[in-house]
Amino acid sequence: MRMTAKEIAIAANGRLLYGNGAAVASGVTTDTRGDCADMLFAPIIGVNFDGHDFIDTAFAKGAKVVLTSRGALNADRIPFDAAVVGVDDTLKALGRLAAWHRMRHNALVVGVTGSVGKTTTKDMIALVLSKKYNVLKTSGNMNNEIGLPLTVFGLTEKHTAMVLEMGMNQPGEIARLSKIARPDIAVITNIGDAHIKQFGSKQNILKEKLEILAGLSKNGVVFLNGDDAMLRGLMGLIDRPVVYYGIDEGLDVTGTDARLKSDFALEFEFTWRDRDYGVKLNVAGTHNIHNALAAVAIGLHNGISPKQITDALYEFLPDKLRMNIADIGAVRLINDTYNANPQSVRAAIDVLADQTGGGCGGGDGPTGRRIAVFGDMLELGEFTKLRHREIGEYLWHKGVDILVTVGPNAEEYIIGANGAAERAGGGGEVECRAFPEQSGVAEYVANLLRPGDVILVKGSRSMFMERVAESLERMITI
Repeated sequence: MRMTAKEIAIAANGRLLYGNGAAVASGVTTDTRGDCADMLFAPIIGVNFDGHDFIDTAFAKGAKVVLTSRGALNADRIPFDAAVVGVDDTLKALGRLAAWHRMRHNALVVGVTGSVGKTTTKDMIALVLSKKYNVLKTSGNMNNEIGLPLTVFGLTEKHTAMVLEMGMNQPGEIARLSKIARPDIAVITNIGDAHIKQFGSKQNILKEKLEILAGLSKNGVVFLNGDDAMLRGLMGLIDRPVVYYGIDEGLDVTGTDARLKSDFALEFEFTWRDRDYGVKLNVAGTHNIHNALAAVAIGLHNGISPKQITDALYEFLPDKLRMNIADIGAVRLINDTYNANPQSVRAAIDVLADQTGGGCGGGDGPTGRRIAVFGDMLELGEFTKLRHREIGEYLWHKGVDILVTVGPNAEEYIIGANGAAERAGGGGEVECRAFPEQSGVAEYVANLLRPGDVILVKGSRSMFMERVAESLERMITI
């Protein structure tokens, strides 16, 4: 990427304040802790910091162009070969620049949003498309109004496709991201309770997710999970071509004969031109079939052969902290700590319930206990207590033996589990223990383990439950 200060000023709807309009930036950064050499530095104003405070640092580390919404700067501190561009809002300017950069390229762009499964679906789509295209994709959690533009700036002439994840935590964010990305394909994985605190209802979440259509290209196509009741209810209501995928009959791309291959893998089939094709996924959780079907549908739509699609999906491995299953000694640890909401927690409990025993236990049936170690689910607003209690009920129905909870809402999980047992007439109660914080959790769990036990660790991102999982991994000695 190469942009002159003059081009940056025009694209960002700003003006050259100081320096040489011919100064060239070969990349974009918002963080002076990293590489700034020959970069454009966009200082973002956050809740606890203001990037403008680091402009001098950016120049000292070799930045060639800097954005500012503050106005006057000390001209004596600006290098002779650098420039400063004034803008109304640095975050908005970052988005405008990314939109301009995206339109300089003819790559196929796929935008992925939804309440659950965005990252896995994005990764599977990128794998499938890589059989035909040179693909750039979102890495990590770069799915917001800072991360998405930074990903777009990575687009070069060598890339023929780009797969972008779009998250949201405030109204209008998906629309803004879509207008930056200008996707040719829009994917919505599902509509759930994630971020319901900010949006008030699932209907409002659906409305916000549909804003991915705001930037959809003229000939763009929408791919929707037809097994999601709210998305299926949109049939005939979207004025763009729509492809529905899922398990239910009557959809455009349907997965059938889903079955567990092992505790670590599953299989299903899809039909294309009167022929069945088997897909093997090296990941647990039947919910991943929906994620894979989105990739199947997009692959077929873009002329990728069924054989290439099945080969690509067989190569898929989940990101760190996402349904990572490992046998450690005589027990099995499921680390699914990247994030948590009611839908993803239920899916994780399903995986836990399907396990046949950890470590050297193995065998054809359950050989140990199923242990859930759950941190709070956040951003549920007025639904917080209800959703935690519902999860407690669900894990009781799924036969979880031990529940260890962490956080301010820890007791709500337990109330739900105990309530379910009482309504069933007693018996089969879940052994429960609540911790107000992480201290002592891993040690407690490690001390109660027996050979063949399976432990699931999960919680919202800011609960940092991966620390519990990592400590457990070190402490397991059986």
